[in-house]
Amino acid sequence: MHRIYYENITPYLDKSYFDECMKLVTQKRREKVQALGDISSRARSLAAGMSLVKATRELGIEQELEFITIGTHGKPDFRDGCGWHYNLSHSGDYVMLAVADKSVGVDIQQIKPLARDIAGRFYSRDEIEYLKSISSDNSSKEYLEAFYRIWCLKESYVKCSGEGLGHGLDSFSVMERLDDSEIIMDGRYASAICIF
Repeated sequence: MHRIYYENITPYLDKSYFDECMKLVTQKRREKVQALGDISSRARSLAAGMSLVKATRELGIEQELEFITIGTHGKPDFRDGCGWHYNLSHSGDYVMLAVADKSVGVDIQQIKPLARDIAGRFYSRDEIEYLKSISSDNSSKEYLEAFYRIWCLKESYVKCSGEGLGHGLDSFSVMERLDDSEIIMDGRYASAICIF
């Protein structure tokens, strides 16, 4: 079982809303928010904290917010034994949270123009061939959407495993999981989830 939450950071840019939400998150989250330099980063961190508050309330595990642990490669999670795991991602105006009863990784990316041959540096051979079959123009809408679906899957897989990027993104393929990613929010963002 899993649940996915998306939070737009725009309301958190309003000082009164920001201040009200700061009262609802944990002391650790407040400290993290306050340590960030610019308002967008603070809003993003607070939106992530509020997503966690909402999710844990829905699941009846709100007490777990006080027991978040950090794995060896920096992956935050609920403490062992609570029966739930989570993962966060952010890009542009959105924060994405997934909560699952198994290890979970998520990624959201704002779709933007690409640097030349970025796929050649980070993608496996079959992923590169797939992109070439979509379009030879890496600025076309179809190519960009396919590129970001693969990117989000790769990131969510790495985050789910908790092993970090030690092996390189080109060392594995996600083609068999392409259906686990999607283009969302009027084609401006891509997101993916990985659970195992």
